[in-house]
Amino acid sequence: MDSWINIWSSLLGGVIGAGATIFSVWLSHYLQKRGKIKLYIKHVYSPVNEKPWGFYQEGTESVIQVPLWVDLINTAGVSKVVRNLNIIAYFSGERLTEFTQIQYQSSLNQSTRSFGNDGSYSFVIPPNSVMRERVMFMLKLSELVPGNTSFDKLCLSYFDEFEKEHIYYVANIESCWKFRSFSRPREWIKLTNDIIK
Repeated sequence: MDSWINIWSSLLGGVIGAGATIFSVWLSHYLQKRGKIKLYIKHVYSPVNEKPWGFYQEGTESVIQVPLWVDLINTAGVSKVVRNLNIIAYFSGERLTEFTQIQYQSSLNQSTRSFGNDGSYSFVIPPNSVMRERVMFMLKLSELVPGNTSFDKLCLSYFDEFEKEHIYYVANIESCWKFRSFSRPREWIKLTNDIIK
């Protein structure tokens, strides 16, 4: 009788020990994954035409350009993915179009510059780290459907490692396609209002 009690006690102790180990590993992994991506942007001059973001005439084209520095901050203990970082134009709350992500371009002195992650707008951010990227977005008036060319808001968008889209408000636009440059705040802007939770 005592031997059966010892056997069952040993088995129960083993099951409890294994369960505690599995729970400990799961809890550690869960806590590491709890961090998130934080985004900061800074409006900078375009290295292409040395102008800030705004509406411009380039040859025969009307364009809006948005050159930015983006700080991607990963507060998690595991790597995070930011895929297809882009600017989206909205009109009256409706998604109008995505901008073109500029990959490479020659500047005024004819040197070639790459934007993003060597031309890519997808990034893997290591655990507990910060990445700074120079990005450039552009939209041509000719790319839009005639009669549906106005927009009143710009947002920054990306997809995470679970294919979930995150969209952050960036700026309101008034007098769309009126040629002008916009103010370039000197400070970094934290993007906080994720439209899609």
